Amino acid sequence: MPHRSLQLFAVLTAGALAPATALANSSGKTGQSTAGCGSCHGSSSTDTTVTFSSPVTEVDAGDTITVTFTVENSGQSSYGMNVSATSGTFTAGTGTQVSGGEVTHDGAQSSDEFTFDWTAPSTAGTATFSGAGNAVNDNGGNSGDEWNLATDLDITVCVDSDGDLVTDCDGDCDDGDSAVFPGATETCNDIDDNCDGDIDEGLATNDYYTDGDLDGFGAGSVSLEDCDTTAPTGFSATDDDCDDGDNSIYPGAPETCDGEDEDCDTVIDNDVVTSTYYEDSDGDGYGDPDGATIEDCVEPTGYADNTDDCDDDEGDTYPGATDDWYDGVDSDCAEDDDYDADLDGYQSMEETDDGLDCDDSDPDINPDGEDIEDDGIDQDCDGEDATAGGDDGGGDDGGDDGGDDGGDDGGGDDGGEVEDLDGDGVSEADGDCDDTSAAIYPGAPEAPNDGIDQDCDGEDTVVEPIDTISEADFADKGGCATAASAPLSAGFLAGILGLLFVRRRES
Repeated sequence: MPHRSLQLFAVLTAGALAPATALANSSGKTGQSTAGCGSCHGSSSTDTTVTFSSPVTEVDAGDTITVTFTVENSGQSSYGMNVSATSGTFTAGTGTQVSGGEVTHDGAQSSDEFTFDWTAPSTAGTATFSGAGNAVNDNGGNSGDEWNLATDLDITVCVDSDGDLVTDCDGDCDDGDSAVFPGATETCNDIDDNCDGDIDEGLATNDYYTDGDLDGFGAGSVSLEDCDTTAPTGFSATDDDCDDGDNSIYPGAPETCDGEDEDCDTVIDNDVVTSTYYEDSDGDGYGDPDGATIEDCVEPTGYADNTDDCDDDEGDTYPGATDDWYDGVDSDCAEDDDYDADLDGYQSMEETDDGLDCDDSDPDINPDGEDIEDDGIDQDCDGEDATAGGDDGGGDDGGDDGGDDGGDDGGGDDGGEVEDLDGDGVSEADGDCDDTSAAIYPGAPEAPNDGIDQDCDGEDTVVEPIDTISEADFADKGGCATAASAPLSAGFLAGILGLLFVRRRES
């Protein structure tokens, strides 16, 4: 028993004294894939090359691939390795084992090539593989051993997110749209449906024209070819806009009276309401009823919308203009007598030779006016104010109208009463041939050549015009009355007036 105890102690002691590194690495070691193998196998050396080899760099989620890990160094006899990945799961292969989710050698290996399987995760992304490899001389220690790190291996994991059975790894250019994948039917949608790099290729196209004013009508030449049957914004299927800078002008637009061809039919202001306008030569806003006319939708210059001008050659003559009385011009076109300012139907005595109105500012004063007794005003223009007891101063016998017999109107033999209607002191019974006018009575002054018998002698006085005046007569008279002829003429006139006075008094 003591002998056997000594043997067991020797074995245990030898085991305890043996290098820990040798015992740890013989069956593989993890956690070294990115840090290297220096803790167990000397130093890193470029004489040792470590590489990954994968059949693909893209896999679909859940796919499994076999990866080869090679450690090369011609001066060494045994090899080891450690590999990790950021996602997915490992399955051991040739010369490998899986420990703690990593791959490591399963013992001292004389082969420099290791394999393992890797299954991709279910989520899309990139799995990164890191690895370290060592080459050893099997001298029982770490002297002379060498190691190195491999360049990382990236594997893209693809997922069919849109359910079209094609992942982006398989060429799906939009894995969020199940209608987009390699081999899909191309439709007119501005999308590369079949993932060939072209958009809407192979489809029938339509021609569109620029619609600058966005009124739905284009102009110019074809500026866009598109498969869409509806014109995109800013374009139109037609090129018939006659003004692509004004959105109120296009084929079929409502025509307005503005001198523009809004509906593009080459006719200006057609289909608008027109009116007749009348020539306004003097520019006073009133048209000439006998002038030229024009049909238009607006009033043209030189025309008016009425025919109210009574003198289209005079700009100061029009309805409503200020009318100056007694100038012979009807400035306000009222068609009234320019010599009858008070509009009582009688012209002014002061402004005309034949006027009978003794006050043309008062319409109640005229030959037809009613004379108010003793008010100092001659309302009936007979030359005197009516007095009490007689219409106009009475006759010698106190009669109402100056009759010799004291009758009311100086009546005839039958003694009847005949009224003096016009107040001129002579009634029809006394020979007044027009008892409605105070200027007409026997013995009244006769106005020659006016067609009126003022003195009731049965005829109008006619004065023949002098056709010629000899040079001798003009020279002798010098255009004026001579001293010898003037008294004669004055005497003759006085005799005539006296005779008329006698006749009126006797009547």
